[in-house]
Amino acid sequence: MGSGSSKKKSKATISTVKAAQAFKHPDKTSGKKKGKANVLISFHSKNYQKAQEAGSIIRDNGYNVFLISEGSPFALGLREQSVQWCDVFVIIATFNYQRSHYCVELANYAKDKKKPVVSLLAQPNYSPSGSVGAISLAWGKPIHHVQNSQESNDQLLVALTEKLTGVERSTVSMPTLDTVEGSGLKTEKTQGSYVCIVYLEEGVEVAKMVKSGHGVSNMGAAANTLNQVPIKMGDPKGSNIELIKGCKVFIPILTSGYQDSSKCREEYECARKHEKQIIPVKGEKFWPSGWLSLGIAGKLYYELTDSNQAYTPHKNVPDSTPMNDFIFAVLTAYEGELSEEEREKADIAALTKKIEEVKGKLDEWPPKPRNQEEQRSTPPPPEKLVTQDTENLPFNYIKYEVTRMSFNPPKPLFDKHGIPIEQKFDIMLSYQWDIQDFVRNVYMEMDMKTFKTWMDIWGGMQGNINEAMATAVENSTLMISFLTEKYQKSVNCNLELMYAKQKQMPIIFINVEPNLQLKDWIQELVDKTVVFNMSSISDFGEMDKGVPKINRLAEAARNLMKWSAAQPKKIRTDVSEEVYRLQNLLEDALIALAEKEKRKRYETCTRCGAQFENESSAGCKVHGAYYMGGTILAGRWVCCSQREKDGMGCEKANHITISRKWTEMSHKGCFQWNPK
Repeated sequence: MGSGSSKKKSKATISTVKAAQAFKHPDKTSGKKKGKANVLISFHSKNYQKAQEAGSIIRDNGYNVFLISEGSPFALGLREQSVQWCDVFVIIATFNYQRSHYCVELANYAKDKKKPVVSLLAQPNYSPSGSVGAISLAWGKPIHHVQNSQESNDQLLVALTEKLTGVERSTVSMPTLDTVEGSGLKTEKTQGSYVCIVYLEEGVEVAKMVKSGHGVSNMGAAANTLNQVPIKMGDPKGSNIELIKGCKVFIPILTSGYQDSSKCREEYECARKHEKQIIPVKGEKFWPSGWLSLGIAGKLYYELTDSNQAYTPHKNVPDSTPMNDFIFAVLTAYEGELSEEEREKADIAALTKKIEEVKGKLDEWPPKPRNQEEQRSTPPPPEKLVTQDTENLPFNYIKYEVTRMSFNPPKPLFDKHGIPIEQKFDIMLSYQWDIQDFVRNVYMEMDMKTFKTWMDIWGGMQGNINEAMATAVENSTLMISFLTEKYQKSVNCNLELMYAKQKQMPIIFINVEPNLQLKDWIQELVDKTVVFNMSSISDFGEMDKGVPKINRLAEAARNLMKWSAAQPKKIRTDVSEEVYRLQNLLEDALIALAEKEKRKRYETCTRCGAQFENESSAGCKVHGAYYMGGTILAGRWVCCSQREKDGMGCEKANHITISRKWTEMSHKGCFQWNPK
C-alpha cells in the first residue's frame, strides 16, 4: 500500500546520474546498509497526480516509494512512522502545501529528524516562504519541476543520489494507509468558546498551576492571567472528546504517561481534526517520541514542570518568565487563526478591488504585459560597508545601562490571526543560545541606536519555531550572525543562515570565538562581507581607528539598509497561481496608468533612494536631531552617533521627492539637511 503507482509512467533515465561520476548509486553506499533506499513523497492532495508521476520515476530507478498527503495516512502514528521509514524526504512544493498545517508539520518533523530533503517546485512562478521555504530552499535541494521533462527528471535523480550519499538505510518498516492514498484532509472545524486543559493524574498539579498561572507585572501594569478567558479542565480518567470539540484552545499537559496513552492520542488527534489551536505544555522532563514527537513538531512548547521552574525569570530579564510567555501564547491563540481558504479569499478580494479601481481609469483593457522585472544588485563589498575615515578625531564611547523596563522588546511576527505581520525589521540576530547574554547586550545597543531589531525572546518567537525563524528572515533587511563552534553545529542556526543566503539577505558577521575554523560555505559568506571580532560588552568600546567597534557595527548596518532601500520592488511569489496572476495584472495596469498620465510608475525618494508610490509613502528614515563635530570631536549625528552625513536616518518618516541642502545651523558647528 502507498506505492502511488500511476497510469502515466515517464520513461526517465538516469543518464545525468551516470554522467556525474562523482555520485554513487544509492544501492552502493560504501560502509552502509545495502538495499533499496526509501523515498517518502510529501504532497498536498490537490497535487496527487504530480506526486504519482514523481513516484513512478523514482520507483523505476530502484527506490522504494511511499506517498503521503495531508490526509493519507491520517493517524499520527502512521505519519510519524513514514518519516522514520524514509531515507530521503521529497516535498512537492506548492502554495497548497505551504498553507496546509499537516503538510508543514511533516516537513518540520523531517527536518528535526535530519532527513535529507529534495524539493520539487511544482507550481509556475512559485517560491515557498515560511518554514516550507526554509526547509525546501535552504535545508533541501530545490528543483524546478513544473513540467515532467527529461531534464527535470534527471535533476531529481541526481539530487536523490547526492542526498543519499553516506546515509545509512532506515530499518523501520514501511507504513500502511488508513485512508485512500492521496486523500485530502477531512476536518470538522468546530467553533469553540473556551480553553481546554487535558492531563493524566501524573500531570494534575501542573494542570492546576497552569490554570491559575499569572504573569509578571510591568511598570505598574496588572500581570496577565488566564482569568481573561473561560477555562474547562479535562477528566484525567474519562474521555474528553466532546470537551475538546467545544474548545477554542487545546492545552495538553505532556508527560511520559500521556505519550503512552491511547486515550490521550485519540484526544490529541481529535483536537487536530477539529482544527483547534494547540499549545503543548511539558509537565515533566522527558523527550517526546513516536506520535507525540510529530504532534509537536515545529511547535513552540512550554516547559512548566513545577512552580519554581515556571516562575523563575529568564536570566537578566526580571519581568519575563516561562509562565509569562505561556500566558501570552494562550491569549494570542484565543484570538483565533484564519484558515487557508479565508486568507486566500482576502488576498483575492483586495487585489480585485484595486484592479477594478485602476481599470476604470484606462482606455484599453487588458494592459500590455510589462518587461521583465529589474534585478537586485549585489550588496556592497566590505570596504564600502565601513564609513570612510577622513578625520583623526576622538570618538568617545558611552556605555548605557539598559534594563528590560526601559527599552522595547522585539515586535511579534504574527498578528492575532496567525498571519505574518507586514513589517520591516532593520536587523535579525542569529545566534546559538549559549551566548544569549552577549547577544542580548548587542540587541540593547542596537535599540539605543534606534534600530528595529528582532530577537527570538520576549514574545519575538510565536507558534511554529521554524515558521517564526523564516518569517523573521523574510521581514528583516539584514542579519547579524554570531559565529561560534556550536552555531556551526546547530541544525536550526545553519537553517537560518542558509535561508538568509537563499533569500539574498545581506549579512554582517560577529566572530565570537577566536581561531574559529569555519565550514566552507560559511567562510564563502564571511569573505563577501564585513566581520567584527567581539565576544563581550568590553569589546563594544574597543577603538577601531578611533571609532568604537559597536559604532562600526551600527554604521555597517545603516549602510546596508540604505543599499537595500534602493533595490527594485518585487511581487510575491509565495502565493497561489490566481493571486500571482492578479498581482501581475495589477502591476501591468499601474504601469499603463503611469504611462497614460506621463509619469513614472514609482517615485524615487531623495533621502534614501527607495522607490515608492505616492499613496504609500511610508518606509523612510530621517535623523531625529542634528549633525555636530568635525573640528574637536569626530563628526556624528547626535541622535544615533552615525558619522555618515548622508547615511540612513534613524526615525520613521515618509519618503520625499524634494531636493535637500546641507545647511549649517545657527549654533556653529552643527548641521542638518533642509528639509530633513
